Amino acid sequence: MMNLEFGMANQFILDLSVNVKRGLRTKINKGWFPGGPPIGYFSNKFNLPDHPPVYSDPDRFAVLKKLWEILIEKRCTLDALFTQSSNWGLNKHKGRGLSRSMFYALFRNPFYYGSFRWTGEIYPGKHEAMISRAQFDAAQRILVGKRPECWTHQAFAFTGLIRCGECGASITAEKKVKHKKNGNTHYYTYYHCTKQIDPDCSQKTIRDSELEIQRSNGSGRHLEEVSKANGCKPATAGHPF
Repeated sequence: MMNLEFGMANQFILDLSVNVKRGLRTKINKGWFPGGPPIGYFSNKFNLPDHPPVYSDPDRFAVLKKLWEILIEKRCTLDALFTQSSNWGLNKHKGRGLSRSMFYALFRNPFYYGSFRWTGEIYPGKHEAMISRAQFDAAQRILVGKRPECWTHQAFAFTGLIRCGECGASITAEKKVKHKKNGNTHYYTYYHCTKQIDPDCSQKTIRDSELEIQRSNGSGRHLEEVSKANGCKPATAGHPF
């Protein structure tokens, strides 16, 4: 009699396991992550009628998205981003601070470009993506390479205001020094696409003086207004900036 009861209990556990796995597989096939989502998202645990199964956190979604943008555009270290996230009050749940290792793992998570990882495989998701796949790939290239500290770089007039009109990446600038034979020294500033979104972007460098000419023609004012409003990709004839 006891053996029969043990057998029935064991069968119940096996059936329950099968049903749970079936439910998880059904959710995955519908495009929804079957576990708890990462920071920046909420699970619709109470089946709210006006929310999907996974929806964006109205407070932390924008903060984390900004950190992704800083990583891609300024190519800074995760240590610098971690410090900045603390200054912005990015917390986990119920106000508990985010550990450094958990913070680093966020920027390896495919969930943020609209997919999710489950049992070692990547599945397409239906939740709102925080960044594009191209931006995610660009971030991974930055993370494996050498990166400057993003809050200690030299400031330039146009960086942060304009983007490449061909691929949408941010632009960067660098100074060049030329020593003439007559002893004179000339300093030049060149702007160019960072190519973090499209490594094959065909756009070349442009002198700061050329950008000033564009401003005087009215295109410079357009660049400022567009970039400040929506971060759009203004372009002018012959140049992406």
